[in-house]
Amino acid sequence: IFTPPHQARMGELHTPGGLQQIFARAYGIWHWESRNPEKLEDGGRYKIGPLEDDAPTQLWDLPTAECPDNLRGVCSNDSNQSCRLGSLDCDPGNCIPNYCLVYPTISNIKINNKTALPELVNGVGVVKLTFNTKVDPDQLPISSYSINWGDGKSTTVSGVVLRNRNNEDNPFTLYHLYDYWQMKSVVGGDNAPVCSDNTCTATINIKIRDNWDAFGEGTLENAVSISR
Repeated sequence: IFTPPHQARMGELHTPGGLQQIFARAYGIWHWESRNPEKLEDGGRYKIGPLEDDAPTQLWDLPTAECPDNLRGVCSNDSNQSCRLGSLDCDPGNCIPNYCLVYPTISNIKINNKTALPELVNGVGVVKLTFNTKVDPDQLPISSYSINWGDGKSTTVSGVVLRNRNNEDNPFTLYHLYDYWQMKSVVGGDNAPVCSDNTCTATINIKIRDNWDAFGEGTLENAVSISR
């Protein structure tokens, strides 16, 4: 059909298990559908879907199972390794799973560069929040984060492409204004502070989401105290 030097070429064949080591999600399966199977030169078309109408598709989505101890296993093309890429040896029953979620972690949460409780006076004050993140390299970038300031307010940033911030010298940094009377007005509601006659205390909660929709969370209890 293809006269030299115009010869048909085929790339390396992959099993679904092998492709899962390259792509975390499959969006469709394409196959060639001939117009006339008995006369290939009549051409045809690429069609998305199973090879046969009643055949199950071999699509896969993002993993939902957590990696044991939040560590991803390793599968290799090395024949000397026990877990070989694209083989049944990569099954969880034979080695540490590698098609699984590593959940992001949040660390080094600080207010005004300290972990100790800052005390604001005169009923109002601005604080600086810093924190670090650790996200599995295969699951980058960070796609969103949210801060519950513990005073009835929150900050949410989504639809972004953010790099990891695991270096203590280069943390995420945000600023927030606390107001004693505003905090008193939301006691008992969502994201509410704990208030006495003269002082309110807020707990800050941070959540991040990576590109595989895995969430990480960190909390700084009694992060800020403000007095009127």
